[in-house]
Amino acid sequence: MRGADGSWTPRATPLSSADFHDRRLSGKIREPTLIGDRKMPDETQQVGVEQLRILADVEKTKSRNGFLKILWGTAVVGVAAAFFPFAQQFAVSLFSERIERIQRESEIELLEEKNRLEEELSKIKLELEQKTVEFEQSQSKVTDSRTFLESVAKEGRSSQIDSRIILAEYFSFLAETEDERERWRSFREHLYRIRQEQNSAITAQERIANDPNADPLDRSEAVSRLRQIEQYLNPQLNQTWSEQLSFSDLGIERNAVNGSLQPASRELLSSILGEPRESYSETCEPVTNERLSSLLATFDVGSFRVTLIRPAGESLQRIFQRLREESPDLYSSVGTAGGLCVRLLRGSRSTISNHSWGTSIDITIDGKLDSIGQDTVSRGTAALARYFIDEGWYWGAGYGRMDAMSFEVSAQLLQKWSAEGLLTPAPSVASE
Repeated sequence: MRGADGSWTPRATPLSSADFHDRRLSGKIREPTLIGDRKMPDETQQVGVEQLRILADVEKTKSRNGFLKILWGTAVVGVAAAFFPFAQQFAVSLFSERIERIQRESEIELLEEKNRLEEELSKIKLELEQKTVEFEQSQSKVTDSRTFLESVAKEGRSSQIDSRIILAEYFSFLAETEDERERWRSFREHLYRIRQEQNSAITAQERIANDPNADPLDRSEAVSRLRQIEQYLNPQLNQTWSEQLSFSDLGIERNAVNGSLQPASRELLSSILGEPRESYSETCEPVTNERLSSLLATFDVGSFRVTLIRPAGESLQRIFQRLREESPDLYSSVGTAGGLCVRLLRGSRSTISNHSWGTSIDITIDGKLDSIGQDTVSRGTAALARYFIDEGWYWGAGYGRMDAMSFEVSAQLLQKWSAEGLLTPAPSVASE
């Protein structure tokens, strides 16, 4: 720096690069310049030397600082390297505790969640059990309702039909919609019609059954139909087709039930069909008459099979076809104890049974035979008699020794078949 006398003296401390830069910018330090070919004065040269020295000091300071940084960095790295195992152990210990704590907390949370889910599952199971009980109770109610409706359907057809009409009227008032109300009203009108039809049918059948001048068969049929109506209207009576009733209860006069039909005598049968065989016993034996044998065939009438002469079998098929259409319940109850059976009449040592020619059949009702010689007959046999008589068969109830189970081709029907050539021997034995 310049002294008081104007001379230059060196600074006690070198300028930093920042101070130098600031002084140069402010004009306190001027770089040496050339004026023409002359150098600047010594004072200017001294300033340049001072500047260079300062720059050198700055570089030394940088070098020293860099060295110190390296030294400190090395020291830090060494300390860190020496301290790392302890830090690592501390970190592991610290984080292990946290991990264990987190694990314990997680286990606790999982346990709580498990308990919660188990509680919910228990609630769901309890609700399911309750729903199951409710469903079973509802099903029980449905079953009870169905049982009630079935009982109404079976037991309330007539005796309770008035109650059903009242119920229909009651529910028509309770109906919430007009459509539902109209359905109940229609049902009530339907019940009215049923009651009117039932009363009309009962009145008509009672008029026939009580008319002493009516045809005996018509009277018998009317009584049978009245009993059928009674069975339908009152199922609790538990009547069956095999129920035994007296002829008087049925309104049947045995000596007039067959009308003009007459039984075919043994002489008539032998004259038209010939003798079945040379000798007879009380047990069934085979036919030895080839002409008669050629007329025999086995017929399926639906509920059973039976062997008869061909026209008789065809007639039997027509009878059971009509029966199935008009009275399927009775149709399913009818069976047979046999058709063709070459033997003597039961209790006789000389009289041949009409079964020997294949023109007679014994009927069972629900597997039961009517008794011979009794004044009773099954309700089913009495109802079936009309079908046989209409076809020209003679009912055994008309015999003096009553045989209600037996139906046989009448004399008139046998002669008719003979006149029509239906009893001409066939070329070979047929089976239907």
